[in-house]
Formats: sequence, C-alpha cells, structure tokens
Amino acid sequence: MLAVRNLRLVKQVALEKIFFLKADEVLVVGDPPYDTEAAAKRGIAAVGLRSGSFSAQSLFEAGAIELYDDVAALLRDYTNSAFAAASVFG
Repeated sequence: MLAVRNLRLVKQVALEKIFFLKADEVLVVGDPPYDTEAAAKRGIAAVGLRSGSFSAQSLFEAGAIELYDDVAALLRDYTNSAFAAASVFG
C-alpha cells in the first residue's frame, strides 16, 4: 500500500492537472459522505459507494446523485450511470 505523506499537495497537483475543467464537467466517486459533501461545496456531482461503513441514507443526504454497492457494481452498470451520461466519448 502506498502511503501519501502530504495529501494536500497531492490534491493540489491533481487539481492543477484538471484546472481547465468546470465543476459541471467533473464527477466524484467516494464511499464516505465527506467526499460527497466536499464535492458539493465545489458544485461537483458525486456518486456514492456503499463499500465503506456508511449508510445509503447518509450518502444521499450528503448529496450523492447515484449509489452503488462498490466499484464493481458501478462498472457493471456503467452504461446506465452518470459517468456514461457525462462521457465525452459517447
């Protein structure tokens, strides 16, 4: 497992790589409600995963637009997901 010592720096570098994207061109995926809440504060839609220890209700209350049991479930239903709907690749 890779340990990241300065997560803030990693996030900043990641944001700099996608700076040209607008909030409505980005989707976040995460299992804690905090991911969804953080995305919402930036005007970014979020897809929730129940793979963490948080309830579906807490993820929806945090603002998740969709919910999947885990990443595998999201991938299985990709063509019906918000990711496919937002894809520039069609």
